[in-house]
Amino acid sequence: MKKRWPMASDYVSALQNPDKALIAPDLQQATVKCNKHNLPDPRAGRFAVVFQAKIPGEGKRAIRAFISSVSERTERYRFISEHLEKINGSSPLVAFEYKEKGIRVGGSSFPLVTMEWVEGKTLYSWLNDRCLKQDRNALRSIVDRWEQLIAQLRHHQISHGDLQHANIMVTPDEELKLVDYDCMCVKKLQGRLNLELGVVPYQHPDRDSDTRLSLDLDNFSAIFIFVALRALAADPGLWARHVSATNYDKILFRKEDFESPNDSAVFREVKASPDEDLQRYVKGLFDLWNQPIDSIPALEDFVWSWDRVREVLAEGNYRRAVQLVDGHGDQNLPAELADNVATAREKVTCLDKLKRCIQSGDEAGMVRCHRPDILADWDEAKPALKTSQSAAKIIELQDRFKQQIKAKEGRQLVQLWDNNKSLVNSRKSLEVIAKTVSTWRRRNQLCDSLLSLMKRQPLSVKDLEDALKTVDSLGGHPELEPHRDNITFLIRRQRTFDKWTAVPPSQTESHDKQRVSLWNEKLFGDWPEAQSRRPQIDQSRQRLTIVEKISSLVRSQGAAISRDSEALISSTARQLPGSYEHSNADRASLARQRVIAVEQLDVVLAAEPIVDTSLASKWDRLREITGQDMVSAAERQRCELAIRRRPIILGLKELSGNLPVDEVDTGLLDLWNEALLKECPEASRWRKRHALAVQRLSVLESLKAAIGADDIYEIVKVASHELLVDFPLETLLQRAIDKAKDDLEAIQNIRQAITSDDHSLFRQHFDRKILARRTTAFDDVQSELERIIRLAIMPNIELGLAQVSFGRILSVKQEGRDRDLDITARWEWPSARYTSRCWLGITEHAPADSMSPDDNSVEFRIPVGRVQYEDAGGKCILHVPSVMENFHVLVWAEVDVGIGVYTSDPIVLGPIAR
Repeated sequence: MKKRWPMASDYVSALQNPDKALIAPDLQQATVKCNKHNLPDPRAGRFAVVFQAKIPGEGKRAIRAFISSVSERTERYRFISEHLEKINGSSPLVAFEYKEKGIRVGGSSFPLVTMEWVEGKTLYSWLNDRCLKQDRNALRSIVDRWEQLIAQLRHHQISHGDLQHANIMVTPDEELKLVDYDCMCVKKLQGRLNLELGVVPYQHPDRDSDTRLSLDLDNFSAIFIFVALRALAADPGLWARHVSATNYDKILFRKEDFESPNDSAVFREVKASPDEDLQRYVKGLFDLWNQPIDSIPALEDFVWSWDRVREVLAEGNYRRAVQLVDGHGDQNLPAELADNVATAREKVTCLDKLKRCIQSGDEAGMVRCHRPDILADWDEAKPALKTSQSAAKIIELQDRFKQQIKAKEGRQLVQLWDNNKSLVNSRKSLEVIAKTVSTWRRRNQLCDSLLSLMKRQPLSVKDLEDALKTVDSLGGHPELEPHRDNITFLIRRQRTFDKWTAVPPSQTESHDKQRVSLWNEKLFGDWPEAQSRRPQIDQSRQRLTIVEKISSLVRSQGAAISRDSEALISSTARQLPGSYEHSNADRASLARQRVIAVEQLDVVLAAEPIVDTSLASKWDRLREITGQDMVSAAERQRCELAIRRRPIILGLKELSGNLPVDEVDTGLLDLWNEALLKECPEASRWRKRHALAVQRLSVLESLKAAIGADDIYEIVKVASHELLVDFPLETLLQRAIDKAKDDLEAIQNIRQAITSDDHSLFRQHFDRKILARRTTAFDDVQSELERIIRLAIMPNIELGLAQVSFGRILSVKQEGRDRDLDITARWEWPSARYTSRCWLGITEHAPADSMSPDDNSVEFRIPVGRVQYEDAGGKCILHVPSVMENFHVLVWAEVDVGIGVYTSDPIVLGPIAR
């Protein structure tokens, strides 16, 4: 299937996303200009649509996308591009690039052309503005520019192929630029078929699809536009009458005007113009309409007239006259013009020779070519004649200049130049000498400046040095040589002094060393400026002497230190300013610190009694600054003892606050070291308190032993010890004591009830857990205990064992004939003080009151715990064989008191019945 070419609307849609539509990487960052609807803004033509795009780093470019296919387009654009690349200088054409696969639309790629975006108006729009404003000067200027444009195209062997108002742009500077190169012809394309026919009526009527490309293809359209522009320049009102009034969209002439000139109002008006050349041009244009296309002349031949030669000769423009004749050829030169043209040619030849001599600086050639007899009456030649007139004098001056340069007579050279300034300025032949004169002028000025600076007070050495460097860089000056040694001495002295004064003022050894090293007696000896600073250099030397003495003391001392050596270093350093920085400042500071530290240690050792914590602190400081060798062995031993005592004493001090008594005891017992604290004054205040802690610890050990033996009598006895009164015991110990007291009280209450045989009191204090846990406490009353349990506790009414007072006692279910029975039993559970377990049993026969769970007639029995019963929701569920239907369900309560297990009489819950 033949590929359909996109329409303008297709390109508008695609270029909403230029990064995806444009295939070339250099175009994918383009920003396409949009209209008020925020859509890409197209300019539509017959064969292509144009968009304005801005490329980062390149500016604005025109993107031409085609709306119809043209064969061999790629090759043609390649030939055109190669031809345009060879053009040097200004051109009415703009650079362009053809991309075979340039834009993607609907999944297919199509070619496009990118070219420089020309700012400005179309020729039609520009003419509309200028004609309505009656701007004749601008209109006459555009005629000249059009002739120049066509001449440039012919010079570069190019025909545009579609010259018409929309393809001619007028820039803001009113330069003419051509756009749209689809019909262009260059040498390699001559003879090929033209692919487009151009716009009527700008093209000759013979141009059709069989017309071949040639370099003369623009001839008719170039003449058409030229005549229209000349007519509008002569009468701008033609535009209002024949274009604006009729909304005509071309420049002035219509096809109908050419086909029927006698009926054409615009033809009649232009033909009647007072401008005779215009009359000739419009008649010639209309005649060409009816001539064969291959007979159409070039624009320059169309407008040619020998009257133009006569005019420029009359104006004295001999060069233009020669150019016109050479451009047209002199084969038809009228006889009356021959002598004048020959004279003009002689003048031009003579002037050009003279100008070449002037431009090359050939003074001898200027003397030879100086021909006022030929050139005096020609205004263009007068400047050259004036220059060549002085050539002989310049040759003489050249010799004198060279002699003075060779002799190094700089002042005479400059004077001679200045005396002849009007002759020598801007003379090509004297350019080298002019530079030498300029250099000597500068050298003279610098020499004078240097001699003046040497006398000035105070002396500006920087200016002196800069001037000397500059004059030496230019070659020196003879007048300076006698003064050079003195200048050099002054510069050296000032520079050395500047370095000395530039040392930053500071109380440092490096500052003093720099100053001493930079002081130069040979330079500064009798110079008042330096002598005023002598006290400063003397002070620097004094300080450096002290610094050297300190260094000597440090070297002689070596690794061993003593009180005397450290004191000497310290006292010597004190002779320097307090903030003075020197190489041994840290060592001197260390010596001062050591002396102070050992003196402070002496004070503590001399005190009575010695405070160990203070002594340890002073010893720490002395060791920190490695001054321990400054004390005796005995003093060192005493200090080390203080170090070992210090953590204990500091720990004891922390116990003196409002700490709980148990924490104080623990701290004292952990910290105390009798071997270290013997005869320690600081520890004496805690000695009694430590003894108390030791005693209390013994009592606590006895308590723990009683608890370990579960001896409640001993526990209660030890717990009442005076050392434990208000003493915060550990939680476990306190619990054990509380439990022992509770058990002892419970035992006493139970024994009282047994002894008095008080059943009510026994039931009140009965506790099966106490009885089970403390069985030995009742060994002497065991028979009385068993009897009172049976009488006061085991009756069901006392235990609280009974049938439930509401709801069903037994529920029986069976799923299927031969399936087991599901029995749900409910009863009132005995008091938790008495028991935590019941027995549930089933017997076939009616039960007796004294039947126990172990009775042989009980065919089924299970224990039921309180938790089990309550977790089931206050019931017990049994699964029994169906054969037990109509058997009786019984419940017993079990009381375990350690010395024995008692079972209550049973209660009957009922028969198993569905």
